[in-house]
Amino acid sequence: MTGITQANDTADTSTAKATVSTIPTVNDEAVNSTHTQQQELQLESDTRSNNDNHQVTSEDSNIFIQSATQGEQGANPIGLDLRYSLHSQMASAFITYSYQINFESVLMIHDHEGMVNMFKALEASGLRRFLGCESILYETELGHFLDTALIQDEDITCVISGKFVSISPTMFAKVFDLPTEGITNFSEVPKDKVYDARSLFSQKGVQIDVHGKKEYMKHEFRLLNDILAKAITVKAGSFDSVTVERFQMMTAIPYGLKVNWGKVLFNVLTDMVDRSQKKAKGFAAQIGVLLKGIPAITMGDGVPFPSAKVLSMRTVHTYIVTNTTIDARTESEEPGMAKTPKAKKKPSSADEMPIDNVC
Repeated sequence: MTGITQANDTADTSTAKATVSTIPTVNDEAVNSTHTQQQELQLESDTRSNNDNHQVTSEDSNIFIQSATQGEQGANPIGLDLRYSLHSQMASAFITYSYQINFESVLMIHDHEGMVNMFKALEASGLRRFLGCESILYETELGHFLDTALIQDEDITCVISGKFVSISPTMFAKVFDLPTEGITNFSEVPKDKVYDARSLFSQKGVQIDVHGKKEYMKHEFRLLNDILAKAITVKAGSFDSVTVERFQMMTAIPYGLKVNWGKVLFNVLTDMVDRSQKKAKGFAAQIGVLLKGIPAITMGDGVPFPSAKVLSMRTVHTYIVTNTTIDARTESEEPGMAKTPKAKKKPSSADEMPIDNVC
């Protein structure tokens, strides 16, 4: 990308110092006009113009900051006046597709070995700092990021508090200590591992389908499916069904396969900010951690995630109890197979006679 310093593997993003300049002030009429337009577009304005102007290089080669032009400020007058609108429209959506993990708490579960082993596998896979990062929602900054983020070359650029910031794949991986080697396409998971996982994941020990209802899985793998759907791939909709890709991803974790989580997760983030895709929004806590680590940005007040969105010993126990109750109410049937319909009896003349329904 022109004007952006290339990523340096030795850069320390946590101590980066950036040279910045603020956005020039625009007249109130322009601000009010574009503010109304942005509310009508529900914070989906296009900020692609003028992104190559007024570039300033940060001392950290993973971070690029530039001052915005007056035209760009007029096109994106995001501020504290949108705080409450963001809370109702954007923040809740980001939290909906989120799952944070309190690893210190869940690893102390003493009455469910399967759950503990699942969380240990997530940790060993290299996801602890990503899934277990600070569970704080910085609503205003999240709104800035959502409204202004663009993909330029391999980086994501955005305007936060009047400053242009570029987040590189290298910076992203460093902040969360993510592995940068291994598979990125989960169709590469060995077929023999997937075959074995069909029994390992099964609640009854018989092989289950690689796609279908998660109710046939052990509780820990039902939860793993939910974690991957919400906190990793950020999928909208029902999580009762397991996709083939998610089953392959689930297989990679307990079997200890190397995954390039740095690339996998950064690709998910770029998909989220790509306006040509209707991707669910997530990574709320992680985006806050990324922005908070840039000294040039002064973060506003943050609010803790709802406790129900943070997996702990208590919430996991509730999950187990809930699923145990569901299992007790679910009629038994063969895993991954539909019930065989009963043959219909040929109606006799008596059967064809109308009768009153009796409740």
